[in-house]
Amino acid sequence: MGLEKDTLVIHDWGSGLGLHYAAQYPENIRGIAFMEAILQTARSADFPSDFRMGFKLMRTPFVGWLMVSVMNGFVEQILPKATLRQLTEEEMNHYRTPYPTVRSRKPVWQWPREIPVEGKPADVTRIVCTTCNITLLNRIFPYP
Repeated sequence: MGLEKDTLVIHDWGSGLGLHYAAQYPENIRGIAFMEAILQTARSADFPSDFRMGFKLMRTPFVGWLMVSVMNGFVEQILPKATLRQLTEEEMNHYRTPYPTVRSRKPVWQWPREIPVEGKPADVTRIVCTTCNITLLNRIFPYP
């Protein structure tokens, strides 16, 4: 990638990708700024009770695809409910624009299936728990 002594600025799911890269190539990293990072795996109980079932359903093969890809449920249902204020129609249209078709929504459906919850998916859980986050953060922020 040509990264040398760079500072990574990472957020949310990008934090998992950035921390994984930093763990594999620490010599290329000068620093990391992050917020809302995936630093550990989650438990279903960590999610607000009114989101648990929807999140679980989004992760299932057929129902999740139907909810997220066909019905655009992430943008039309989850996003407005997860926002503290009511989004305007103009704001909603900005969120809809990148995902006009069922096919274009595949990454939105894949995303909740890749969040490490209760050990699944196993490969992402392994990366989050061992390879990148805990080891890397201990190197970056060592305890005295």
